[in-house]
Amino acid sequence: MKKLIIKLSYISAFLIMTFVFCRETPDAKAIHKIILSGYWLEIRSESCDGRTEDPTKLSAQGFRENDHVTWSRRGELSESRDHKARVVVDSNTEPMQIDMVYSDQRGQEWVTPCIFKFVDGKLILVEPTSPRSVKYRKDAVYDTRPKDFLPTKENKTVKKTLTSCSLYAQD
Repeated sequence: MKKLIIKLSYISAFLIMTFVFCRETPDAKAIHKIILSGYWLEIRSESCDGRTEDPTKLSAQGFRENDHVTWSRRGELSESRDHKARVVVDSNTEPMQIDMVYSDQRGQEWVTPCIFKFVDGKLILVEPTSPRSVKYRKDAVYDTRPKDFLPTKENKTVKKTLTSCSLYAQD
């Protein structure tokens, strides 16, 4: 039953993505639903130090409004669940923004402010590398948020290309 549910969620995410990307300008609600209704397998990672498609160095992620999970594409199949995590998507900005907010053991909230876009049905996510996370402030403008999709030494970012997948997908 669990496998059937996973397959159905994968199929529904694919159908939603197909519908949205066939339209010229997807609306904010559709983009929000795509991001938060699926799991994403990292197929490429690029930084100022180079590019890799080596599955042993890549991961997968699941985004939910009140949850964020990651797991390795190779090796032990166990998730890393951020403590009290949530994901905030703002698709009305240019570039679109996604914030991964989590609480540490002391209850302090931290955020990894990212930008994203879709290219040919793939999710392009750019996140800061140094500092990766900063203290969360509601409605804040974060200096560490990437400004564009090109990783350089100056902007200290990593660009990830992800494709839709099922829960705990590995290859």
